[in-house]
Amino acid sequence: MNKKFVSLMLVGLLLNLFLYSTTRANNPEKEAKYARKVKSEIMRLGSGPQTDIKVRLRDNSKISGYLGEVGENNFTVVDKQTAKTTSVEYSKVKKASGKNHLSGQTILVGIGIVLFILMIVSIAVSDTGI
Repeated sequence: MNKKFVSLMLVGLLLNLFLYSTTRANNPEKEAKYARKVKSEIMRLGSGPQTDIKVRLRDNSKISGYLGEVGENNFTVVDKQTAKTTSVEYSKVKKASGKNHLSGQTILVGIGIVLFILMIVSIAVSDTGI
């Protein structure tokens, strides 16, 4: 009875392992679609020291720094402290988040502030008669 139970348990576990691995197999179409999405987001950020990025790869390793070069099949992340460059393929990315500190919106806000200050100064100068 005991040998029969253990045998059935082992067969069940092996079947479970086989069925689980086949259902969890990566779908190439989904991977390609996700890689294209990652690529478009990375290209939208731009590159250079003003572009911070944090990347988690499919093997759960993490890379952070700024975007060096953005290519057709991969991009490079440059570590800010060591200046070490790491090439990353879009298909290896699990999650990526980043920010470009010199985006168009930031530049427009800066120009708006400067124009506002100039307007205040010109009003103050015209009121005092200088």
